[in-house]
Amino acid sequence: MKLRLTRAMLNAALEGELENCEYIVDERFGFEIPTSCPGVPEELLDEIGQVLTWPATHEQVEAASKLVPDEVVQMICAAGTPDEVREKVAQYMEDGCTCPILYPLGPDVRLMIDTFSDWSP
Repeated sequence: MKLRLTRAMLNAALEGELENCEYIVDERFGFEIPTSCPGVPEELLDEIGQVLTWPATHEQVEAASKLVPDEVVQMICAAGTPDEVREKVAQYMEDGCTCPILYPLGPDVRLMIDTFSDWSP
């Protein structure tokens, strides 16, 4: 995915342009996903949608991740050491996130549970 398209997605979200888009509800997590985004070709969104379905398999996540630049992943995911992850989640909350969803993508689910079991921002 080109950086200009990534910027278009972020700008649309930050400027409220997604408020008038049609949404679908994710079957697994219940959050709403826009079906279009101003400035982003429908073909790209369709390509990602064909690669990634919910619940997504590990292989689908791997395939979809190749379509998204690393800098976007770093903006929306908390990854790294336990201290780095807690710091990133705290930053999300400081920026207005009221309900961070913690979903481990690595093999050690227990580490994520231990990282946040006694944590408070």
